[in-house]
Amino acid sequence: MHDKIEKNYSWHLAQSIIFIVFGLTAIFVPRITALSLELLIGVLLFLSGFFALVTNIKSEMTWGTCASALLFVLAGLFMLLKPILGLDILSMLLTIYLVFKGASDIYLAYQYRPKDNRQWLLISGIITLVLASIAWYGFPEVGILFLGVILGLNMFIYGISLLVVTWSVKKNNQLE
Repeated sequence: MHDKIEKNYSWHLAQSIIFIVFGLTAIFVPRITALSLELLIGVLLFLSGFFALVTNIKSEMTWGTCASALLFVLAGLFMLLKPILGLDILSMLLTIYLVFKGASDIYLAYQYRPKDNRQWLLISGIITLVLASIAWYGFPEVGILFLGVILGLNMFIYGISLLVVTWSVKKNNQLE
């Protein structure tokens, strides 16, 4: 794993910086971040569903594929017409994502067991699980701010942990 990071050091460094910058942006403008995310997902669902529905009808596909496409269209329309309720639903989905993300970061820290600086991945995982808990217990009141701030914090913390791990791999390989 360390050889792969060393080989692609510039990519890992760039990924870390991007996560940090995007995370800070989301933290400082959480309402705009949340609403933009909700509307973008609504547009993507609507358009992908619409084109899938047209393609499925023209191709005389089964009713199941048409129903699936129609579901995407309706979900997209719902998110575009009811953005606040859409934000609440996204908050719930993001909370579920954060639980899995936190658990995977902790597992990854376990995988790095004999290496230096694995505690940063462990810390990232624990903080992510704490953020998921805050979201769960504050739902739905935290809706709009939750998406922007929590997503931003998670991206920022993950970016910092990636940066530290990337630097440590580079440093350790230079010392060897």
